Amino acid sequence: MLQLIRIVVPVFGTIIFAGMASAQTLDESRMACRGSFRLNTNTSISACTALIESGQETEKDLARDFRDRGVHHHSLRGYDHEIEDYDGAIKADPNYAEVFYLRGDAYRAKRDYDRAIENYGQALSVQPLNQQRGPAYLQLTYYSRGLAYAAKGENDLAIQDFGRALEYYNHSVLDREILVTRAKAYRANGDYDLAIQDFDRQLATQPRDWCALYGRSLAYHGKGDEQQATEDFSRAASYFDDAMKFVTSRRPNLHVPQSLAQACGDKR
Repeated sequence: MLQLIRIVVPVFGTIIFAGMASAQTLDESRMACRGSFRLNTNTSISACTALIESGQETEKDLARDFRDRGVHHHSLRGYDHEIEDYDGAIKADPNYAEVFYLRGDAYRAKRDYDRAIENYGQALSVQPLNQQRGPAYLQLTYYSRGLAYAAKGENDLAIQDFGRALEYYNHSVLDREILVTRAKAYRANGDYDLAIQDFDRQLATQPRDWCALYGRSLAYHGKGDEQQATEDFSRAASYFDDAMKFVTSRRPNLHVPQSLAQACGDKR
């Protein structure tokens, strides 16, 4: 038996799952599926599969098994398999709000924005679980749906969802990202003053945020205030250069953005 273990472990790197070791318990599979062990992703997927195929899971646990396997597929960019697993999770638990959200993310990754929007809406409609998960979850879901609308070029609907997300301001690390993203949507619509207000709000708390400064410079440029645009751009470039020098001084081989536009995903 010890000789067998010496042969098997180097090949698979750890415990063998999904029926490969008859002595394995469901609890071991559950820990592996949930990510309790530091395993490679395919091994975790196999653990989830063992649970799903065991015929011994409750509906609630089965939904979680499908959900976890879907998350593992997402890390491999296996979006079709991921969506199939979320379908299974929802079949087992039709009120699993988080899975609707995750399925929305998967569709958005596939650039199927209409289905992404539909799933985010379904996630938001499951009120009891949303109340349990709290404001940070609601903020994230509204923000994600706004990103899907923005990707479709439907900036007005995107701005509405970003506004709903900001109703939960100070509840999430996403606050900064939502403000800057809404400002960009305003700017894309030609609403430069509203864009500047959002950039101002962000810069009030983080005055050295070079992406917010750069974005605001583009808004000022859009409304024809070249003096303020130049001032903001100069400050943004200075802070950006300082940050990149600091990073490369410590990690000289690290690839860093070469421009503000590249670093911020923003351009004129």
